[in-house]
Amino acid sequence: MSVRITSFAALLLLAIIVSASPVIAISISCSSGGGGEFVSSSETFDLDDKTALQESVSLDAGSIFKSRQAEGSGNNNISESIAGTDYSLENNIQSSGYFSASTLVSATSDSGSLSQDVAGTGSMSLSLSSAEGSGEASQAASVDCGTLESMQSLTAGHGVAASQSTGIVGQEGSILTSAMSSENVIGATGSFSGEGGLNANLASATSTETDRALASGTADLDGVTFLDDSSFQAVSSQTLGMGMAGVWDLGDGSIGNLYMSVVNFESAAMNSAASTTTTSGTQTSRGSSSSYVLTKYRWNQNDPKIQLYLNPTNTPSGLTAATTQAAIAAAANTWDNAVTQNLFADGTTVKIDSAKKVDKPFSTSPVSDKYSVSGWASLGSSYLGMCRWWSNGKVTNGYYSIIEADIWFNKDKKWTTTLSSAKGTTYDLQSVALHELGHTIGLGDLYTLKSSDARKSDFAQVMNAYDGPQRTLGNGDTAGAKKLYG
Repeated sequence: MSVRITSFAALLLLAIIVSASPVIAISISCSSGGGGEFVSSSETFDLDDKTALQESVSLDAGSIFKSRQAEGSGNNNISESIAGTDYSLENNIQSSGYFSASTLVSATSDSGSLSQDVAGTGSMSLSLSSAEGSGEASQAASVDCGTLESMQSLTAGHGVAASQSTGIVGQEGSILTSAMSSENVIGATGSFSGEGGLNANLASATSTETDRALASGTADLDGVTFLDDSSFQAVSSQTLGMGMAGVWDLGDGSIGNLYMSVVNFESAAMNSAASTTTTSGTQTSRGSSSSYVLTKYRWNQNDPKIQLYLNPTNTPSGLTAATTQAAIAAAANTWDNAVTQNLFADGTTVKIDSAKKVDKPFSTSPVSDKYSVSGWASLGSSYLGMCRWWSNGKVTNGYYSIIEADIWFNKDKKWTTTLSSAKGTTYDLQSVALHELGHTIGLGDLYTLKSSDARKSDFAQVMNAYDGPQRTLGNGDTAGAKKLYG
């Protein structure tokens, strides 16, 4: 069914209860103008047969007001766009499972607003953005195999703004906030896989007066805060980016992960960043050569010769500083041998230095000291290891420059450097170091990918989940490293 309205004053009431056909596709567009003012709205609905939709649209001279309620189950997709003279609002909801959504839109030719309450179980993704001139503010959230509840808002007119208050519990989840102006891009992303709970209260905005993009808010995973206003303040005064990836033991023999990043980069540099797509590859016993993910970060100087440091404080029993040093160095040399460049320092690849600081892994306002330090820390009962990398925002050949990468290993877990002893809940340090050093050189995790992506199930790769000791690279690991460094 398609409905189109162009009018100065009109009222449309659309009520649909879908119960017979498997999917109904609905397209609605309307516009309103008068006195030189003009505003338009367009929507598409792909609704399952168990979904009810009711929407009212009120049009007046140069204005639109909409109220919509939707509820149902199955596969559903709702997309809408509002456009005025110099702005636009975009809203998309995709769900597989039960969902409900209540949305209000008020728009004139020079300003618009959208507020929305959404809840769902199963799988759901939400994305919203508002744009005006060179400014844009966006929010996004998703869950797979779980529940999501979110309150969201968008505004445009004399600057744009977007916000979300979101709670996620499930097997996988993610959140995003970002803002862009002609001067800078600032934002944060957070995601997890493995059973967990993520809560976020985030806001992003741009100002036509200062032409600066701003972001703020908090995010926590399973009660541990990873992001707050100080995280944004740490990068907002300079061109700086920080990413962090962690691996945790779910206690049932499976592995989960956390990824988080906060960036404040120049808009020109952001637009020139590289794509993370891969090409098709060959499949062998070492997996597919296409099974890799690039993070858009790398060490951009030729032969970077990264000097690694080890702070031996809190080394667990059964290990020594020397055996830890040797395991990390062996992992570094494995990556070095895969490429033509000299990635890590020759001679003493890992220097033992108790004076080198190991920053707090869960700090919401971390500090870059330009040294790449590995160390031991209490990471709770779950985490095995974590890596945090820093970028100065400079782009060379499409890649942001990494300037530092720190690694933490959980001192409260059982570790070994003897391959035959790495069984059950006793973890092989060299294997975990190999994975974390993959983040250090710019490779991302495979287990954060969508379930439909074949790379996610390629466990021959070190950059997939830890499922036992693995001290050699898969074909995808090697191909990804060569993509970055030759």
